[in-house]
Amino acid sequence: MKRKKRKFKNKIFILLILFISIIFFYYLINYLFISNVNVSNLKNKGYTNEEISLLNENEEILKYASINEYNEDLIKLIKSKDFDQTKFENYIKYLKDNECSVIDAVYIVNNDINYEYSKDLVGIIKEKYFIITRLQRYMNYLDKNNDYTYNEVVTLVNCNRDLEYYVDAVKTDISYNELMIANKHYSLDNNFEPDDLVVIENNYTKVSNAKLSLAAYEAFKELSDAAKKEGLSILAQSAYRSYETQNNLYNKYKQTNGITWADTWSARAGYSEHQTGLALDVLSKNVTSLGDFENTNEYEWLLNNSYKYGFILRYPEDKTEQTGYNFESWHYRYVGKDVAQIIHDEDLSFDEYFAYYVLKK
Repeated sequence: MKRKKRKFKNKIFILLILFISIIFFYYLINYLFISNVNVSNLKNKGYTNEEISLLNENEEILKYASINEYNEDLIKLIKSKDFDQTKFENYIKYLKDNECSVIDAVYIVNNDINYEYSKDLVGIIKEKYFIITRLQRYMNYLDKNNDYTYNEVVTLVNCNRDLEYYVDAVKTDISYNELMIANKHYSLDNNFEPDDLVVIENNYTKVSNAKLSLAAYEAFKELSDAAKKEGLSILAQSAYRSYETQNNLYNKYKQTNGITWADTWSARAGYSEHQTGLALDVLSKNVTSLGDFENTNEYEWLLNNSYKYGFILRYPEDKTEQTGYNFESWHYRYVGKDVAQIIHDEDLSFDEYFAYYVLKK
């Protein structure tokens, strides 16, 4: 009885193996037949063996190639270093709808850019500091300033130059701490005052009772001490200013020189970096006029070294369009060593840095 059961099981096993083998060979023969048909079909369309090998790597792409005429762009597409197989249909649709290069199509589709194709679009989106959420603003600004380069458009829109000073301003986010921004587009509350202000010691300042936020002050002392070792004196001339102090200063400038002059050289109350406690004006021991500071050895030293201590020249001579202020050789802003290094290396204003690296929108 046991022997009969064993024989029965063996027969079942043999039949199962036979069935699996038949299925396997069926699909193998079918695959080889279809592959041969595909290869022959693709060769007839003009594809080379190398190109056919690439097409065979993806069923969807192979199917597309099999039912359409030879397409050189198809090969360029799958050879592209940024090609994403999951977006194949989107690439093909974009290439059909627009007369553009494969490289441009891949870049646009990969970045989910939904905008009418043009040379200007590609020029804008390939700028290093392009921010996708500002695309419409870039294009609008370029339309109004068509003599600007793509770099100028991206840079200036990132600095909100397409918006009206003070009118389109918003409250700054003080949670960014040493990276909070205050300019003609970002304001501080009237009663804002840093909670870590410290009085600057007499040997680091030319005025009494000047104050800075603690981190900025410690960094400024380090900077001033380093300059002193080289026979230079870098001292604070003005540091933290309250809303009221800034308001009095701005109104004085406006009454004396008019609003245009005042807005070029001074911030309105609530829009001043001095209120953050992170900015200060500096002079050397023997210089009493801010306007004369740019002619000093101290200024030259700061240009080459301030970033090493976390400070940046806030209103550079070649960045007046970005900052909205005239060149101020004496005004320095604490941002921390890492950020100051990037701003120095990439030749950015803080306004540019803030948009691209901090806000990112």
